[in-house]
Formats: sequence, structure tokens, C-alpha cells
Amino acid sequence: MKRTIKTAIVAGVPFQGDTVAEAKAKGEASISAFVTEAHGIGPAYYPVGNMFALIWPIVDGWQWRVIEQGDTGGNAISNCSQGGTRSNAVADAVFAAVQRQWTLLCDNDADFVRRGFQPLLEDRNTVAEATRCSNELISYCGWQRRYAAAREHGADKNTAHDIACRTGSIDAAVAIARGELLRT
Repeated sequence: MKRTIKTAIVAGVPFQGDTVAEAKAKGEASISAFVTEAHGIGPAYYPVGNMFALIWPIVDGWQWRVIEQGDTGGNAISNCSQGGTRSNAVADAVFAAVQRQWTLLCDNDADFVRRGFQPLLEDRNTVAEATRCSNELISYCGWQRRYAAAREHGADKNTAHDIACRTGSIDAAVAIARGELLRT
């Protein structure tokens, strides 16, 4: 019987194994070994939907990068160096990955965001930062929805921005954009 080799793309690099899961595990282990050797400490690797966040220490804080799965060029979607704690860097990197994948077509913003942050919300070392970031991102989604609703109902960009900032609901944003309510 002929053996079939499976391939998984991790950080833009193909890895092979008997199963896709084995190939992916080999890829993740290889990335961890590379970063450990280069930086003297293991990285944190967080898959988030079709992206992943990679976090590693630098002299004065943390470096993180968000890369889309299957990106053969290894191009970073987001990249940041920061001081602060490891949990700050992890939460910020996951925030960037979840935010990048959210769209107005999302059915339930809170569920979408919490699914992206789930591993961090279950880890006692990152739960506080993950809670802060997920709540901030849920607020961002609401703002985007109010802005889009105001634009859809005739507000120009500046007015829609103002409406989105001053209202707490899509209904209020629509009513103000239509001129049915006065802005306060």
C-alpha cells in the first residue's frame, strides 16, 4: 500500500507528516525551536481562526506578529514591539488577529470575539488582559455597526463618526442619521 504524505502550511512554510495534524504539529515545533534558539526562551503561539499570533521576548519587552495561515511569504498582518508584560503582548496580538477577521457580516459579535479569545480567557495568566481586550473589541464592533448604519442612512463620514461615538445603539444611530432625533 502506498503511503500518502500530508502537508500543512505553518507560518508560510510547508511541513509534512502522515496526517495534516502531525504535519501542523511538526511545523509548530519547528517554529518554537527556531524562536527558542534565536531568543533564548520559547515563544507563545496562538492560532486564531485563519491566522496565528506569535509572541516572543525582546530585550525591553515583547515582540508579536500576526500572520495569516497559508501565507507563503510570511508577511505580517500586524507587527509590534512593546514593553509591559507577556500577558499584555499575548492579549494585544490576539486582539489584532480577531479584529482583522471580524466583519459586519458577523452574526454575534460577542460570541465571535470570545471564541477568538477563548484560550486566553481560560488561562489564569492571561484572563485579566484577555477580558479587557475582548470587551474593548466588542465595543469596537458596536461602534463599527453604528457608523455603518449612519452611513447607510445618509450621514457623511464625519457625521457618521460623530453619531457612532455619541450613540449606544444602531436604532439611535439610524434615527439621528435620518434626522428623526436630534444629536445631543
